[in-house]
Amino acid sequence: MINVNEVVKVIGIGTAGGIILENIMKDQMDGIQYIAARTDELALDLSSAGTKILLSFDTKEGLESSPIDCESDPESIIEIMTAIAGADMAVFVAGFGGKTGTIATQVFAKVARSLGIYTVAIVTIPFEHESLYRKTLAKAGEINIRKLVDSVLVMPNDQICNPAGRGILEAFKAGDAIISDALQSCIRKEPSK
Repeated sequence: MINVNEVVKVIGIGTAGGIILENIMKDQMDGIQYIAARTDELALDLSSAGTKILLSFDTKEGLESSPIDCESDPESIIEIMTAIAGADMAVFVAGFGGKTGTIATQVFAKVARSLGIYTVAIVTIPFEHESLYRKTLAKAGEINIRKLVDSVLVMPNDQICNPAGRGILEAFKAGDAIISDALQSCIRKEPSK
């Protein structure tokens, strides 16, 4: 639990993170600042987040179990710093397995740590039927992000969506609801004493 006067910023990173963020914002949690960060300018324009960051990372290939090297555009780093500065807690929401969510989340985490911000990552990992590449990248990202943030919640898509008996859109909405509940548990505020 955090104090009511503390500043919480929730950042949806990449395609999955952006979609999840839109659904989370519908829950209208008071006192939370929302940030969307994507490489797709058109999708970013459609976001309801109060702050938007257009990412332009030049990422190196790599699946090693150490934080992935990123030659990041200095302007993106400055934008990230400016957007998350002043937060007492930053919550990163992303889907791991694709490059933007997996790699950019690590960049956000490094920046937040350099600013002394308490960090939480809520990440999804690919369905079992997805490609070996996506699953391997997600696993490397999971190992790396654990080294960079204070707390991690990893949610397998197969478990949170569980599409049996319903359409895929309904399954994803149910998954987003679970993530929203997890987020609210992380940032529920207590009144100051």
